Amino acid sequence: MGVGAVIVVQRLKLSSYRLPSRHDTLKLHKRLLETLFEASTLVGVAFLKLHPDTPLLYASGVRYRREGSPERWKDIPTMIETGFDDCEGLSIWLAAELRTRAPNSVGPKRRPAACVALRSTRRDGLFHAVVIDRETRDIFDPSRKLGMGSESRKRRRQHHGAR
Repeated sequence: MGVGAVIVVQRLKLSSYRLPSRHDTLKLHKRLLETLFEASTLVGVAFLKLHPDTPLLYASGVRYRREGSPERWKDIPTMIETGFDDCEGLSIWLAAELRTRAPNSVGPKRRPAACVALRSTRRDGLFHAVVIDRETRDIFDPSRKLGMGSESRKRRRQHHGAR
């Protein structure tokens, strides 16, 4: 591939990957997604190393916006261009940023400290992507920080009166 090559990832249909038990199927889906998150984070790390002048996620102006179906994962320049993404893209960017801006946290024989992880939601079979620092166990939720849930919080405040 040369300069300006475009990489297209074939659509992954998780529903094709079913196991006998629903619990095992969800565990497999989570494992597959986390593998894709790691690959996407490495792409983000490469981009940030090539473009060190890229703004930090929280200073970029990019906001959280829930995506419809099918899911389309964006890379960092596309998020900057469109001004939004959902939990996966924002978490991938933040994990890549933490890896490139805090290189001492990654030893030669250790796994990278910042990774994207999935948390189960209350909605059946859905996950929410967050960033976990494997060393400190700190959890970062860029989606919440960049607007996820702000509309429902605003409605609750209006319903219960300003406090």
